[in-house]
Amino acid sequence: MLNAGRERVILMPEGVDIERLRERGVWLAEVCKAEGFRFSPQLHVDLWGAGRGV
Repeated sequence: MLNAGRERVILMPEGVDIERLRERGVWLAEVCKAEGFRFSPQLHVDLWGAGRGV
């Protein structure tokens, strides 16, 4: 156990394509709001795609 406060936990949806990330991001954002976690999208996938090294 890290003893980190919920406000310090950041969750990010898993996926390699924009559609899946958006789909999972919708429900994950709701979980974050309900549980007091922070949410971070995978912005690099939106900007540059899911290729290696981006």
